Amino acid sequence: MHKTSCKPLSVRTKEIPMRIEQGGKLLCSVLVNQPIFEGEVRPFPLRRINQYYERFAKKLLRYASTKLRRAAEEQYQYSEENMFPFNPFELRSDYYISYNKDNILSLYIDVYEYRGGAHGTTLRFADIWIVSLGCPASPAEFFPEGTNYKRLLIDEAAHMASQQISEGTAMYFENYEALIKKHFSTANIYLTESGMALFYQQYAIAPYAEGIPVFIIPYDEEKGPSLPPCPKSD
Repeated sequence: MHKTSCKPLSVRTKEIPMRIEQGGKLLCSVLVNQPIFEGEVRPFPLRRINQYYERFAKKLLRYASTKLRRAAEEQYQYSEENMFPFNPFELRSDYYISYNKDNILSLYIDVYEYRGGAHGTTLRFADIWIVSLGCPASPAEFFPEGTNYKRLLIDEAAHMASQQISEGTAMYFENYEALIKKHFSTANIYLTESGMALFYQQYAIAPYAEGIPVFIIPYDEEKGPSLPPCPKSD
């Protein structure tokens, strides 16, 4: 029997810590939080989803043990030679599940990196999955066929940013409209209960203090985005 469940997946966290040291001195602390999903679906699609996040976690650990380690060693050596205090580097990933039902799973992962300066930076990664297939979903699947959904999302984001500026609730760069279009990416989209979220990385359209700007475009059955019904089991 083909098994498709509209029930939410359950999730547990695998914490993967790592300490990078030199001569007993901490150079960098790492904590990767990897999601592991379980649920009433066929094993193969679920395994594909879990393998994706396992590979993602391993990629972060490789980055920390190579490029980030070398950067920390260089900074530590420079600090020692010039008698400056050394602040240990840091890498941490955390995931947030934004939608989890009706055969759809959506989440984003924030990867925080600190290299000893005034503040760190956060890079966000987002995914939308069709659970029964174990395959990522394109944002286009949530709009009527033929819809120029990219233009719709860009226009909605620019309109929301304009409103926030006029209300004094957010600050964007002067040419924010052009930047919203320039830095639009279909990879920077996830689903929430109230709508499709379009986000921009730090510094892309706004100052650092604004963090990661997120625009949630409400669901609309006619023009989209809209959620498809959960398929029935057969």
